[in-house]
Amino acid sequence: MKIIYITTAERAVNYRWEEKANTIDKDIVFLSPNIVNKKYRGYKFPNEDFIEGMMLVMHPYKDNCFVKLDKLEETSLNELADELCTISDYLGAKSIKIESKITECQTLERTTPFSVVYKPLDLNFDVKSNVMQEKEKQYSRYERFGNNPLTTENYQKAVDMATELGLYNHKNFKYLFKNRIPNGPQVEERTIHITTTEKLNETKRIAASLKIANIFNISEDYTKSISTLNKIEFTIQMLFTDKESVNKTV
Repeated sequence: MKIIYITTAERAVNYRWEEKANTIDKDIVFLSPNIVNKKYRGYKFPNEDFIEGMMLVMHPYKDNCFVKLDKLEETSLNELADELCTISDYLGAKSIKIESKITECQTLERTTPFSVVYKPLDLNFDVKSNVMQEKEKQYSRYERFGNNPLTTENYQKAVDMATELGLYNHKNFKYLFKNRIPNGPQVEERTIHITTTEKLNETKRIAASLKIANIFNISEDYTKSISTLNKIEFTIQMLFTDKESVNKTV
């Protein structure tokens, strides 16, 4: 995913002649506010003025929508969890439980003046920080639904949402949709495991090249957001009958 770094029109051109400019990832573009407004007319942006040093990235699940880099993980994973609940409702689920778990963590370290690397942490539940545990809790869900009928219209809405999220062709989701077709075979319960952070972490790795170049200022919030790569897995349990086999503790 490309990253937009907001700067002045002059700086957006002249930085190329500075030392270490060639260490900046090619997927980072430097644009002035006026150029952003012209080039991306009709796109949705955060509800705030463009300021120098702002970093924007295309939303991983929504077309024509940008979010601030430091809000990317929080925004996209909360929206993903919420939309998974909506998909379940459209498919006639009685309840859904989403358990979020950080299974790997890497932190950014500078190894030489010209390179940075992400080094893995020794991670287990006993040493997880309060921040990590709160993050897991934030993305977890338990929802009970009414009697939303499994109609052709609702089924298609679920398919469309899953397609937009890039999940429709996931092997476990394909099985789910195959077995929730209206007037077709009906699975009663399904558990799906997905990893949610590949695109997010790749974006952070791209942004980290700015730390090597040290040409443009990176705010404390952006530095904090790219300093850690989390592998976050969702375990999704959908129940389509009235039996209480889904543990609602999250």
